[in-house]
Amino acid sequence: MKLGDFSSVITRIFHILNVSMSLLNSGPRTPTDPTVLLPEGFGSKPSIRQGRARVRSGNDTVFSEKRLLPPIVQTDLGEIEGYYMRVVSGRYIYAFEGIPYAEPPVDDLRFRAPVPKTPWNNTLHAKSAGSRCTQSKRGPGSGRLGSEECLFLNIYTPEIPTANSKPKLVPMIFIHDYGPSYLMQQDVVLITINYRLGVLGFFTDGTSACPGNWGLKDQALAIDFVSKHIEKFGADPSKLVLFGQSAGATSTHFHVMSNRTNTKIAGAISLSGSAFNTWTLRPASEMVSLAVRIATLVRCRPELGSQHMIDCLRSVSVSNIFAAQGLATVMERKIFLPVIEPDVPGAFITKSPRSLYKLGLVAKIPYIFSMTSRELELGLAFKFAGFDSVPRSTIPLAVWPLAPQLLDYQGKVSNDFLTTMKIIRHYGGESYLSKNPEALGQIATDRHFSHGIRKAIEYHSKIAPTYAEYFAYRHYLGYANDLKLNPFEFGTVHGEDVPLIFNRTERKPVGRFDQDFAIVQLLQNLYTNFATFGEPLYTSEDFKDLRIWEKVDPNATTIKFLQIDKDVKMITVPAFENATNFWNSLNINDL
Repeated sequence: MKLGDFSSVITRIFHILNVSMSLLNSGPRTPTDPTVLLPEGFGSKPSIRQGRARVRSGNDTVFSEKRLLPPIVQTDLGEIEGYYMRVVSGRYIYAFEGIPYAEPPVDDLRFRAPVPKTPWNNTLHAKSAGSRCTQSKRGPGSGRLGSEECLFLNIYTPEIPTANSKPKLVPMIFIHDYGPSYLMQQDVVLITINYRLGVLGFFTDGTSACPGNWGLKDQALAIDFVSKHIEKFGADPSKLVLFGQSAGATSTHFHVMSNRTNTKIAGAISLSGSAFNTWTLRPASEMVSLAVRIATLVRCRPELGSQHMIDCLRSVSVSNIFAAQGLATVMERKIFLPVIEPDVPGAFITKSPRSLYKLGLVAKIPYIFSMTSRELELGLAFKFAGFDSVPRSTIPLAVWPLAPQLLDYQGKVSNDFLTTMKIIRHYGGESYLSKNPEALGQIATDRHFSHGIRKAIEYHSKIAPTYAEYFAYRHYLGYANDLKLNPFEFGTVHGEDVPLIFNRTERKPVGRFDQDFAIVQLLQNLYTNFATFGEPLYTSEDFKDLRIWEKVDPNATTIKFLQIDKDVKMITVPAFENATNFWNSLNINDL
């Protein structure tokens, strides 16, 4: 295999693993501070106690009497009819799926801020999820799926208002997919949203006429919709909690920073991402070069001016737009990402995350930041990419010339080559890395995840209660199982926490008697208590609220995480501290 060919394969690995992301109704209760930090049942015992779901009594009786009538909610936009859904615990909830929150962003509305949905006259039958937004298929192969007519959201609630009941549950918006079966064991209202992705979501010409960040602006409009209408679905809009994973995690962090949305958010959770990560924000000039490349490929002649280029692109079919995006991202070695916009009305992000924190413009709300133990696991990636037979010793030879770009320090340090040499030495030297090329995954994890998440934790802990999570639990619902491999041979990789928070249509749900169900219960216990109280309390089986999760000390030199594993406890992670200190020492000029 030629070096150039292998370089493209390595680039593909990083793409596969998403190095660059394409993006209860009760008053406060006094928690118990146990003498021992963790309740009985946590630790070395083989079974983790699940704790209690915080649910209102009598809910299922109501459903048993009324299930024959479809649930209907009247909003300012019109009547919405949903359906009854049974979740993993056997509980029935109300589901309203495929609710449009914006006009379809097609034709002249392509590459523009979303337009709020106009009212409808007939009953909206919200009984199935709307189309996904157009996107490239993940993993080996190519192609696309979804539609441009995609700006829908889904609402799941255990209770809707009646003449005799006005519930004020906590609304939780997740960015941006998956099912409600696990989380809706608790008394919260879950909202999942669609938003534009890739070229359709982040195209920009670098000017105020087409500033970009359309996908983030879609999310902002969805937040507006929830703030305005969610009370009709049994939730209190003043308690809104935003959370997301990967690109959704970074989006969540951006909303906490943006004055467009941050006054509407009471708490936030970012799983495996933050606005400080390398793959979240790019200079507008990089996105403009990508836009020009796409325009050239579809013969929209950017040399005739920006307005001509944009008008032309609005007339090109979505299939041709995405075909051009596929070629352009390979040629430019970039993907469409959020940018810092000109400071004009309607802008979403106009300053870097660092500047926004320093200027005191970030919402001072409780926050959970989480990461997995091995976000990027190259041993698994080799198998996933289908070239397990490539000689391992050749991998570093192919990678090091690409390191400044793959690790995103090209042009951001005084000398790319010397920085590469420092990285090689820090991670064991060329001889060690040639024999253990999977260690390259740890390098990528440290740069693309740990480094940015550490910054986010440090900055936010200085302004509001902040909690750090280290997810290390290995299970049979992740990538290894997809490849019929033993998950215990690999670390817990990017995205492997999600199947224990949300059910997915392509996977069998975790049953109540499965060994992983205790972790499912633990996570939804902690996250929904965080949403309710602003603190991730653990509700024990005897309904005591226990503080098992310590806040990050903003003055400490090390970060304490709550480890989510068979042994649930507060820990420090020396490898994390060592890695983030090293990457800080390189003085990379990130945004």
